[in-house]
Amino acid sequence: MRVLLIDNYDSYTFNLFQILGEHQPVVIRNDQFEWSVVQRDILPFFDCVIISPGPGRPDKKEDFGICLNLLENAHSFTVPVFGVCLGHQGIGSVFGAQVVLAEEPMHGRLSQVRHNGSGLFEGIDDMFSVVRYHSLVVDPSSLPEELEATAWTSSNSPDRSDIIMALQHKSLPLWGVQFHPESICTEYGTKIVDNFLKMTKAFWLSVGQNRDFQSPLPSHIQLLSVVPTPLLSTPPAETSQCDFPFRKIKTAHLLQLEASFDLKSNFAERVFEECFGNQNSPRFWLDSAKVEKNLSRFSYMGTCDSSSSYTLTYSTLTRTITTTRMKPIDGVNSKLSHSNVILSDPKETFFHFISRASNSHGFWSPTRPISQNIQYCHEREGNTERDEIPEFVGGYVGYFGYEMKCESMPLPPDSPGFKTVSAVDTPDSAFLFADRLLALDHATGNVWIITLEFEEESVPAQQDRVEWIHRIQNHIHGIQESVGVVPECQPVKPPYQARSTSFTMRHGKEEYISNVESSLASIKQGETYEVCLTTKLAITAELGSSDSKAPSSLDVYKRIRARNPAPYAAFIHLPHMGISVLQSSPERFLKFDGDKIVEMKPIKGTVARPPKEGEFLDHASWTLEDNNRKLELQNNEKDRAENLMIVDLIRNDLNQISLPHTVHVPYLMHIESYATVHQLVSTIRCSLRPSLTPLDAIRATFPPGSMTGAPKLRTVEILEDLEKGPRGLYSGCLGFMSAGSGVVDMSVVIRTAVMVETKDGNNSSVRMEIGAGGAIVFLSDAVGEFEEMILKANSVLPSLKAAFGVSQP
Repeated sequence: MRVLLIDNYDSYTFNLFQILGEHQPVVIRNDQFEWSVVQRDILPFFDCVIISPGPGRPDKKEDFGICLNLLENAHSFTVPVFGVCLGHQGIGSVFGAQVVLAEEPMHGRLSQVRHNGSGLFEGIDDMFSVVRYHSLVVDPSSLPEELEATAWTSSNSPDRSDIIMALQHKSLPLWGVQFHPESICTEYGTKIVDNFLKMTKAFWLSVGQNRDFQSPLPSHIQLLSVVPTPLLSTPPAETSQCDFPFRKIKTAHLLQLEASFDLKSNFAERVFEECFGNQNSPRFWLDSAKVEKNLSRFSYMGTCDSSSSYTLTYSTLTRTITTTRMKPIDGVNSKLSHSNVILSDPKETFFHFISRASNSHGFWSPTRPISQNIQYCHEREGNTERDEIPEFVGGYVGYFGYEMKCESMPLPPDSPGFKTVSAVDTPDSAFLFADRLLALDHATGNVWIITLEFEEESVPAQQDRVEWIHRIQNHIHGIQESVGVVPECQPVKPPYQARSTSFTMRHGKEEYISNVESSLASIKQGETYEVCLTTKLAITAELGSSDSKAPSSLDVYKRIRARNPAPYAAFIHLPHMGISVLQSSPERFLKFDGDKIVEMKPIKGTVARPPKEGEFLDHASWTLEDNNRKLELQNNEKDRAENLMIVDLIRNDLNQISLPHTVHVPYLMHIESYATVHQLVSTIRCSLRPSLTPLDAIRATFPPGSMTGAPKLRTVEILEDLEKGPRGLYSGCLGFMSAGSGVVDMSVVIRTAVMVETKDGNNSSVRMEIGAGGAIVFLSDAVGEFEEMILKANSVLPSLKAAFGVSQP
């Protein structure tokens, strides 16, 4: 069957695309072409049309686009149409029914539906469960004679009519459903779509057209689809060429030392300080400060001080990529060297650039994979299992900031663009290319030294690499016997009092509550289903001149990891820019396993576990309370609605880059229990298309849906009007892209401080910013959302205040 799927800029359209996978679906946006072009040059090639869900109203051209034209011309240009949600409302509106506000918005919530057994519902149970995402409904009292309702759900008010859940035209091949058949939790969703396709065949036979439904679409029609093209398929513009050589990697060398460390010791801190304490070079520490099974086994640390290492920073405002590296000036000394590339082609993005750089290095090559040379300094018993080898064996460490949305999210043709395009004060993306690093295995206590060897590597470069390995070995052996236990929540340095400090919030309490209420109003009007509203808090400390007692960014990070350890903690320091990232994130964004499997793992729903003290000191009492809290989280309608909306959104994003029918959800709203909290977590996986790389997957799913809401584009536009400023690194993703193993693991940037140090003559200052917020759904309470935002900010804020002696509340 040749199916035209019209996307109303929704975040669930490609879930319908997956259901249609064995057919020939082509996805176009509702404003991609003028109606005359669609009617004359596109529609004749298709057997039927599906109109997707979407934000807004069906009677507004800017929301419904060519779908409005399609339905208005249904009498003169007959083609079977299936409308979902907004498409269903459009059928009602065009033929005379009133589309009105629902008595209660229903987003990510389930209802029981009954039907009359006709058409769409042939072979389906009389009552079945569906997922609803809508704030508007077709008013049953206004239904015109030519339309008939075919399915209903009960109103919450006994004195009100049942709510129409499906309708059809009595003489034209038009059908619609108010609910979402493509949702992971809707029963019989695929069956309903199959019934529509069955009715499509019957319609064409009834009008005397014996169509060949298996006939392939012409290639020029297939190419109209908005499925993303591979990043590596776009050749670079001449002005985007970089004179820096991204050299091909030959081998990743992994050396497991005889030394091992006590898993409860402060070994990692000591190693980082002594091996990578040079504050003049960019450095990183991907820190499994809180070890959780299947999440955080290894910590990785290193610095960019070799001749082959470098950093990439990018501004979406100036579209300038800066490459910074250490350039030798004689046999002993070196200096920082900077080179810039400006992306002049509007179609080119930083995602394209770093994809080409990765490709030049040999990342993810199917024909010439980077070999791994694994050595041990001691005898081993048995065979080495794959999961005992570090996943990151050199490559890129860094982040994509939230404003990279400007280069990942498709905009309508006539859009003026995003209002907030850059963080301005910090790079919108920054990556360190690390060819030398350490990996610490928190499951076994093993220590790994990892280096990259390049093709045609010079003898001096080989000697330098060997000398570096020996230096690191000596450091490790010197540290091993002297480590102690990290005291919990204790100051890393004696208290310090800045000369002056200030604390600011982008939105005060009243304004934040007002933004929550505005979000709720948008939800009620059908403009969005869920709004992940955020704000920014900042501390500025004036330090005076040459204050050696002032805490470094590493000192501040050590406070954070002691107070709020997390499986995706991280410290990244860019000294040439005065910027440090101090992260304690609990949430994975995306992982690529090196074998074409992509996994995303959103968290929506968290409850604290009871303290083992006071009334819960007794183990039986504690266990009872702990189980009650877990059960309450599992059954909390608001948390489940939030989680389901993001699961369906992520399924949509992955369906754009996956092999057909490979997107699946092995764990839906599964309770994962950690030391201090229970969390409602879902796991979504897919197989990546062979022509794509993990960077294609990141671009297609960015920004993280758990930090935007749904539908993603419309909600991001709403957020720009409310937040009135950039999020910067917050709400982006941070992690590594491994050259040798092919593994990519990125976390969601939350519970994170960005520290910017500036100097003005003899005076210096530090500005520390954190983002915080929460998901707003119809069931949200405005004051409660403000309190939740403050609670999340306090995962990091107290450590910043303590470091600089800030006393403000």
